[in-house]
Amino acid sequence: MAQPLVVILCPKEFTFSDPAAAIERGVLDGTAEVRTIALDFHEPLPAAALGADVLLLWHNIPIDAAVIAQLQNCRALIRNGVGYDSVDTAAAASRSATCPTTAPRRWRTTPSR
Repeated sequence: MAQPLVVILCPKEFTFSDPAAAIERGVLDGTAEVRTIALDFHEPLPAAALGADVLLLWHNIPIDAAVIAQLQNCRALIRNGVGYDSVDTAAAASRSATCPTTAPRRWRTTPSR
């Protein structure tokens, strides 16, 4: 059986993100395949992202209802940071995708689903 696919989406202009995803790979080793995709803001998501089981979002990559409608297997949209201004959480909920955040509770501006 294939492992779940976790795709990390990072804006190209943010060079401090780790393209090797060493931390994520260390945590998920043996339980999920991890891919990092660097893209421009508002660039269409590539097929690998649309087929992911989990999307890990860095720095406000926009995920609107039109994008969510294209997701084939996604069960979680994880915002690595604070807030969900760039994610249509209602559209995600309608597709049964959860939206947790990695921010400490005291920093959360939007409730997690």
